[in-house]
Amino acid sequence: MGFAICFSNCFSCNRPFGFNPNNVPAYDGQPVCKDCVDKANPIRIERGLEPIHYDETTYAPINEKELRWP
Repeated sequence: MGFAICFSNCFSCNRPFGFNPNNVPAYDGQPVCKDCVDKANPIRIERGLEPIHYDETTYAPINEKELRWP
């Protein structure tokens, strides 16, 4: 049994980060880091938009068997 985590630069801040590719928030197909989502959510709420939701698995490694491939 193994684990998997993807790494990419954040669409917003361009910092590298790790994430679960099955449920990471993305903008135009580009992943967004937790810090940027947390900064964006109050602004989204203020504008009447739904906050971006994520859970404890979003920025953590997952079991390799849980990977979904296109």
